[in-house]
Amino acid sequence: GSDADGSDADGSDADGSDADGSDADGSDADGSDADGSDADGSDADGSDADGSDADGSDADGSPPDGTMACETVDVPDYTDYGWTPWTDEVLGDPFMICQPLPDDGEVTECPTMSEITSWDLLYYHFIGDEGWGDPYGTLVCGPEASRTDACCYIIEGFEYMEWAEGRPFTVDGQARLAPTSEANGWSQTSEWMATGMTENQRDRLVAHWTETAQFEHASVASFARFTMQLMAVGAPADLVMEATRAQADEIRHARVCLGIASTLADETIGLGALNIDGALEGADSVASILIDTIKEACVNETISAAICQASGEAATDAFIADALLSLAEDEQRHSTLAWRTVRWLLAEHPELADLARATFNEAMAQPWGSSSKATGDLTPWGVLSRAQEQAVASRIMRRVVKPCADALLGTKPTVEAIA
Repeated sequence: GSDADGSDADGSDADGSDADGSDADGSDADGSDADGSDADGSDADGSDADGSDADGSDADGSPPDGTMACETVDVPDYTDYGWTPWTDEVLGDPFMICQPLPDDGEVTECPTMSEITSWDLLYYHFIGDEGWGDPYGTLVCGPEASRTDACCYIIEGFEYMEWAEGRPFTVDGQARLAPTSEANGWSQTSEWMATGMTENQRDRLVAHWTETAQFEHASVASFARFTMQLMAVGAPADLVMEATRAQADEIRHARVCLGIASTLADETIGLGALNIDGALEGADSVASILIDTIKEACVNETISAAICQASGEAATDAFIADALLSLAEDEQRHSTLAWRTVRWLLAEHPELADLARATFNEAMAQPWGSSSKATGDLTPWGVLSRAQEQAVASRIMRRVVKPCADALLGTKPTVEAIA
C-alpha cells in the first residue's frame, strides 16, 4: 500500500513520522513544535507565541486579538431580557447582549464582529418566547475585552419586524395592531358554514383568522402612509394610484378574514382603534422609504403572497380556498407595486444603490419568522404548518426575491439564486 517512494498513502514514512522527521501531528520528537514552542503554543517563558500573556492580554496591556475595547461599557446588559413584542416598549440604546463563552472558556475565542450578527444575539439572547419576527440592530463593538465571563457585544438601533399577512404597519421598528372590539362593520357576513373541525381546532382557527384580519386591517394604515410618502417625494401618478387602490384591497381582506373568524367563533367580532402616534416621523426621508419598502414589501409581501397562494391551494374547504386565492392575487399586485417603487426611487436617486443592496442583503439573510404554530392539522382551513411556511419562504427567497433584487441592482445572479 506504500507509494513508489516507500512512503504510505498519506505521505508518512513507515514509522509513522513525516518525511521531515516530525511526528504525524507536526511536533518534533521531544513534543515541541517545529518552531520550538511547546505543544500548547506557548514559548519557553510561558507567554503565547504572539507575545500575549497567559491571560490573553497583550504584553502592552491592550485587548487580546479578536476583541475590541468599546469606548464605553456603561450601558445596560439586556442579555436574556425576554423582550415581548406589542407588550414591551422598544428599549433605548445602546445596550449590551452577551452569549456564553466557547467550550474552551476563553474570551479570545469569542466570535469577531465579522463572525456574528446582531440577529443571532437579539433573537437567541434578547427576544422572548412570544417573539417570532426578525430583530434588527447595528453591532457597535465587541467582543468586549473587559468582560471575561462571556462574549459581549454592544448594539444600537434596535428594531423589530414581524412577517405578516399584507404589509405590516410599523412605527419605530415595531408592528402595531388594533385590538378586537364589539361588532363595528369590520366582519363580513357570508353563508359559509364552519364544519368538520374539533373544538380545539376551531379555537385555534378563530385565533389565526382574527390575527390575520388584524394584520390586514393594519395594512390599510400602512398603505395610507405609503401613499403620502409617495406624494411627498414626487412619485408618478400610477404609483400613487396603485397605493390608493391597495388600501381598498386591504379593507376587503380584513373584512373577509374577520368574517371567517366570526363564523368560527359564532359571534361577530370588530376591530378597535389603531395607535398611529409617531407614524409619520421621518416619513418623508427617501432613504427611509427605500429601506421600509424593501424590507416590508419587496421581501415580506412577496413571500406573504406566495404563502397565501400555497395556503389556498392546500385548503380543502372551498370557501376558504377561494378567499385565500383572491387575497393572494391582490397581494401579488401589491408586491409588484413595491418593486416598481424601488426601481423608480433608484432611478431618481442612484446614489442610494449601495443602501438598497445592503438592505436587500440584510433582509434576505434572515430566516423566515413564521407565526404559525400549527402542525398541519389546520391545512384544510387554510393554515399551513410552520415547516410548510418556511419551505415556501425559502423557495420564494431563492427563486424570486434574490433574482429580482439582482436584476434591479444590476448584480449577476448566482447559481443558488436560480436553482
